[in-house]
This record gives sequence, structure tokens and C-alpha cells, in this order.
Amino acid sequence: MRLNPCLNGQDCEFDSCIYGHHCPSATLATDGKEQVCDTFGCGFGTKDHPPVTVIKHPRKERQE
Repeated sequence: MRLNPCLNGQDCEFDSCIYGHHCPSATLATDGKEQVCDTFGCGFGTKDHPPVTVIKHPRKERQE
């Protein structure tokens, strides 16, 4: 599985890219109605999850 996000995201045009372009951890919740990502500190951004996915443990953004 491609667990490290691609820097180009879903706009990547490289056919042989070895990085992930969407979160592989998003699954249907037990109610079967919504997508849920429950990976702790998921490295994929909100836009790299299916639409309206509930991200249980989002990664904290660094303050610079």
C-alpha cells in the first residue's frame, strides 16, 4: 500500500509514481452511511480523502 502522500497529490501525472494519491485507510463506518478515516495523525490531507469523509484523528498542522 502507498502510505506516504505524493507531493503532487491527486494531480500527479507520473504513471510510475510510488507514493499514495489518496488515503487508503478511509472505510465505511459501521452504520454504512459515511466514510471514516481513523488512522492516528493521517498523513493525507482533507482533499486526499473521499468527499465528506470524517477524519477522526487529523494531523496537527505545524505553526511556523
